[in-house]
Amino acid sequence: MKVKTSITLSEALLDLIDKRARSFNTNRSDFIEIAVSAFIQRQSREEQDAKDLEVINRRAGYQRRGRGRSRLSSRSMKRGESTVLRNPPGKIQKGSECLLS
Repeated sequence: MKVKTSITLSEALLDLIDKRARSFNTNRSDFIEIAVSAFIQRQSREEQDAKDLEVINRRAGYQRRGRGRSRLSSRSMKRGESTVLRNPPGKIQKGSECLLS
């Protein structure tokens, strides 16, 4: 069920929204709904990624204790960088290493 609402936007932003909506052959309301929905989904995904990285780093620290800890960061994950962990729990092993990317 859709609910009618009123929001205040700058004129410049409204012009951009209208241009984009036309280019996607949709109306302003549908375009804003799609854009906000995509933004919320991305935020939720980033929050889950941060939680996952925390678990990975905690386990990596546990596995690498005494050998210098290697930590993954959300920045390195977004850039697609990789790190090699020795025997990380719950991962398929190849020899004694597992590549996480």
